[in-house]
Amino acid sequence: MKQGRGVVRAVLAAVLVSVLGLSSFLVNVQAQAPPIAYPSLSKPASLTKSGKNDVAIIVAVENYVFLPAVEGASANATDWEGFFKSSLGVPSVHMLIDRQATREQVERFAKIAASESKAGGTVWFVFIGHGSPSRTGDDGLLVGVDAQQDPESLFARGFSQQELLNLLNAGEQAQTVVIVDACFSGRASDGQALAPAQPVIPTALKPRLLKKTVVLSAAQASEFAGALPGASRPAFSYLLLGALRGWAGQGGEVSAEQALGYTEQALRGIPGRFQQTPGLYGDDKILLVKGAKEADPGLHALMRRSSRAPERAAVSDDSSGCEAGKTRSIDTAGKCCWPGQAWNGKACIGIPSACPNAMFADAANQSCALAACETGMARPKGQTHCCWPDQTYAESRGMCVGLPKCPRGMQADGQQCVPEDPARWYEASCQKGDMAGCARLGDLHRAGRAAPYDLKRALELAQRACKGGDAFGCSLEARVFGLLGQDDYARAFMLNSGACEAGVQAGCVGLATLYHNGNHVSRDYSRALELYEKGCQAGDVRGCNGAAIMYDYAQGVTHNASKAVALYEKSCQGNEMNGCSNLALMYAGGRGLAIDERRAAGYFEKACDGHITTACNQLGVAYRDAKGVAADGARAHALFQRSCDAGNARSCHLIGHQLDTAMGIAEDLPAARRAYEKACSLGEMWACVNLGVMHRDGRGISRDLTRAHALFEQACNGKLARGCSNLGHLYAEGLGVSRDAARGVRHFQSSCEGGDHWGCNQLGWRYHIGDGIAQDHVQARTFYEKACQGNEMQACVNLGILQRDGLGTPQDFGRARASFEQACNGAYQVACTNLGALFQNGTGVARDFGRAHTLYEQACNANEKFGCRNLGVLYRDGLGVAKDVNHARTYLQKACTVGLQEACDLAAKL
Repeated sequence: MKQGRGVVRAVLAAVLVSVLGLSSFLVNVQAQAPPIAYPSLSKPASLTKSGKNDVAIIVAVENYVFLPAVEGASANATDWEGFFKSSLGVPSVHMLIDRQATREQVERFAKIAASESKAGGTVWFVFIGHGSPSRTGDDGLLVGVDAQQDPESLFARGFSQQELLNLLNAGEQAQTVVIVDACFSGRASDGQALAPAQPVIPTALKPRLLKKTVVLSAAQASEFAGALPGASRPAFSYLLLGALRGWAGQGGEVSAEQALGYTEQALRGIPGRFQQTPGLYGDDKILLVKGAKEADPGLHALMRRSSRAPERAAVSDDSSGCEAGKTRSIDTAGKCCWPGQAWNGKACIGIPSACPNAMFADAANQSCALAACETGMARPKGQTHCCWPDQTYAESRGMCVGLPKCPRGMQADGQQCVPEDPARWYEASCQKGDMAGCARLGDLHRAGRAAPYDLKRALELAQRACKGGDAFGCSLEARVFGLLGQDDYARAFMLNSGACEAGVQAGCVGLATLYHNGNHVSRDYSRALELYEKGCQAGDVRGCNGAAIMYDYAQGVTHNASKAVALYEKSCQGNEMNGCSNLALMYAGGRGLAIDERRAAGYFEKACDGHITTACNQLGVAYRDAKGVAADGARAHALFQRSCDAGNARSCHLIGHQLDTAMGIAEDLPAARRAYEKACSLGEMWACVNLGVMHRDGRGISRDLTRAHALFEQACNGKLARGCSNLGHLYAEGLGVSRDAARGVRHFQSSCEGGDHWGCNQLGWRYHIGDGIAQDHVQARTFYEKACQGNEMQACVNLGILQRDGLGTPQDFGRARASFEQACNGAYQVACTNLGALFQNGTGVARDFGRAHTLYEQACNANEKFGCRNLGVLYRDGLGVAKDVNHARTYLQKACTVGLQEACDLAAKL
């Protein structure tokens, strides 16, 4: 979560993995469509030459010695080379084509790139060729040109992506960008395995990133990527390069997220084409290019026209002889598959992009499946719709007709079966002394299926039933105690053990939870899984959820995402709301399966309706940030409020944040303060910090530095680093307390150790000026570096000053320039002014008044007073511009207005 200095914004973590890539999956047809004239990418693009500190490696293998060719790989690589050299101005670009692209050469040049990297720059790595899963399936291999059609050869001659990232990130660069147009399924363009004896191992790559890094890959798990429709060029690397030239249409600046979004949209829904969804892992906000002006040449329409060429239509639209809903296409090699799938030589693979009516895409089994019938309903053989016994489905009316024969416990209501009143039934039973009735009534109150949703009433009924000898009531008592936050693990163990011995699966599942978490007993994953699976098989869906968690997080078992999904789905269908919430988290984060924000929102909603307050919080974030649903600030606010009312501190904090920043709703500072107060009282330390900021700055409330001090101290004691740094600021500046610079330093040290980069910068500044601690420029540089690496832009400026002036480090104008550029690119305008001064004076760079003018103007437009002063001096003295007293006066007076007395004096002399 990205934390601001004051107000914080919570976001869903989206973990993406780099998986399947290049594989055209075309089959021979009698007539080929004529080549499509795609736009050339060989001409220099019009964009800012921001690559002067960058280094790039391009590896492209079109003609493998022993493996099938990757047509168009060399052409794409040549275009990337021209882009780096001519468009970005990258001084060092290394190309490894065909026979040069061995494992040893890739390793060698990765080390060279790291050694050539510069502070503030980017290391680029582009690979276009074949890929393979690693031996264990937890990494992807970039296959070298000399790999043979043998599994051991692929493992030996393939280069690990994780090893590649480790080598690249050993350099001094600010960021690393890896682009992989490769298929880690280990298959060639015809769907056959590169090594026939090699088992297909699903790759679940989660690389460990050492610094600001992004990996952009051609496709998601279980998908195949391919060539541009009607052309022999790998689609992903072509489209991504187009996005960086400006096709992404993002006003000149293109981030990794925006570039990937363009390629994904271009590849989405092409008729007759297999599903391909590009993937991203790492920092999606990394800025790739600036000043990109080239307009999108209409690639989306061109790709779709080419995919509908007459020569291909006969193959891609043929569904004769197939099961309803399936079709034959170019990508299925003439086999019947669901839409969006491809044939891999043995079976149809890929998550279906569309399913017939009454069916849904089953991600776990990669098929279209019929939804489960409601309890008591049945699906006649050969039909897709569920009806009650004695009913038939009328296609003309789109409904089941006939008087239903309702199962026991249900009654007919017209042509429907509806539940009888279970709460009333069990209430009457309980009053008559039936302890089983009391226990079941308590369970209805626990689940919110008896009005009102009342956990205290559920506990009362469970305890009564347990005392009366009902084993289910005992297991329910243990469960409700936990839901109320009153865990007594010793008693829970006793209650669940007894219930489990009596054959109550709810007790066995409760016991499994204790073994799973190591509460009161030694943690025993094997015993936990045994009990969970036993309960799941017996119909207790909590057991399904517990087992799913173990497979999801590899707790005592091998990670198995598909099994986790299936178990979560089973638990969710059985109304175990934690299962719905956990399944939503998998879809939201792309953990083991493709990200699907729409599905995630649907499961969060079901879980929220089932009283899972964390799910309400996540659903609120989805509505706030338009994740799978249309943005709706009011809906987000209502969900946060619902969760907050149930005691969720995070949601109370997010209410305060919405009201404080007017995010989707009207600003209301008094209400924001109340929400922060509640969240803070519930233990949400960021709310304490934000409330402290309001008191410190007098925002929406009378300024109260004493209260601010107490809140920052509370957050600091609660181990939130930002609380310590804000507390240190009060002491360092003497705000509301007697100035105590040494005490301020101690708090800055605590905050920096806790990971707060603003606190690291403050600590560096105290060493820099010798305030509260002995002056030490070496120490100042150390803490500035740490803060700057964490994108604290003020620290980058301070670091640049030390490097420029040779304080605590050898004087190095190149490093100073890189530090200023990083901060300037991060919109810290003082850095732009300092950078402009280097160009104006020719300090470590060729003197360039034009560049200085641009930087000063950028800073001045943001009301940076020194930038305005320097811009005025350029016009006053005619440095790089024609002398212009009026312009000089305008800029000097602006600097004067924003508080620079020196500029006032200079303006008066004109």
